[in-house]
Amino acid sequence: MVDYREPERYELVAQWARHTSDNVNITSTVHRIAAAGVHVLKFWMVDPTVVLQNLVVDTGGLKPSYLGPPESLRLH
Repeated sequence: MVDYREPERYELVAQWARHTSDNVNITSTVHRIAAAGVHVLKFWMVDPTVVLQNLVVDTGGLKPSYLGPPESLRLH
């Protein structure tokens, strides 16, 4: 309240509301890979309070789900 006026009300942005209620931020990017073969994907810490907990690489056919796809096997 400012100067005893009625408090201002703001509509919540749907994306912000989902992020705060789920405590998750889902971000998507698209990258075009020119050739088949081994590729390197790197991530750098920008903010110490941000945690990369799950990374999904969709090569086609990913079905939408609330928590994402099940964890895949790691091959060495």
